[in-house]
Amino acid sequence: MKTFTTILTFACTVASATIASAHNGSEHANQQPQYDTVVLATYQEDDYLVKRYVVNVPNNRMSDYSVRYSINTARLQPDLDDNSGALTALSHFIEQTMADTAARISSIEITGYASPDGPYALNERLSMQRAQDFKQYVDKKYNLSSRYQVTTRGVAEDWENCYAMVKMSNDVPHKTAVMAILDSTLSNNAKELQLKKMGDVWNYMRTDILPPLRRVDIVINYAQGTIVEERTLIEPVFEEQVVEEVVVPRRCVECGKEGCTCGANCTCNGNGLIIEVDDALLQMVEGVVADQIDAELIEIAIPSN
Repeated sequence: MKTFTTILTFACTVASATIASAHNGSEHANQQPQYDTVVLATYQEDDYLVKRYVVNVPNNRMSDYSVRYSINTARLQPDLDDNSGALTALSHFIEQTMADTAARISSIEITGYASPDGPYALNERLSMQRAQDFKQYVDKKYNLSSRYQVTTRGVAEDWENCYAMVKMSNDVPHKTAVMAILDSTLSNNAKELQLKKMGDVWNYMRTDILPPLRRVDIVINYAQGTIVEERTLIEPVFEEQVVEEVVVPRRCVECGKEGCTCGANCTCNGNGLIIEVDDALLQMVEGVVADQIDAELIEIAIPSN
């Protein structure tokens, strides 16, 4: 049998998978996604067996990477911190995703981030430039923009992840006071000024909290509910018709035995006559009613002298 599979349509529901994260170094790129397959219908169409089913992509497919940038720069440095390992893992993930026929990419989002220190206008420009720089990198290496819809955006000051990292750390000096400032209703500029007044706190944040926030995240959105049609050619099976041939042994006119061994003088020597017979005639020939065999048949079976 030959099988042909065709992608028919996509449902509108979109699930997202995050590739980059500011503070989680765990890696899930090498995990094979599990797909939920639901059979819709199975029927025969002409010479084909048609099977339609839906392949649902799970919405929790996630890989965490941190592609970092130096302070006040928007140029990717592969040798900065752990960028080399992150880019290698990202490369493997993208190549695996592009080769995955069941997962259909609907869009790709690239987001640049700046740490919440320094002038807002500078951070806003840096975040967008970092997103554009990384887009040029993946386009040059994987030609993503020609394959998928790729968008870029910037987050000028990532206070949200700054707060999360401070909360998770056990080494922040005067952590209770720092958390009180971050939880306050002060403006972002006022929060930064308050933290800078605490010398040991700001020094720790400059070395351990802020650098990982200068990064780029890439998010791949998958189309769910891919409908697949599988057509299998049904090959016809031909049954051979067997015609049975019956060998009717000649009956000796001298002794009346089939296949007799009367010797060279016997007039019934031969290998027998092959004829097609029905059941009644076969019984007659085999001797059940041998004495009722038609005389003409006997004459055919006896060679002339």
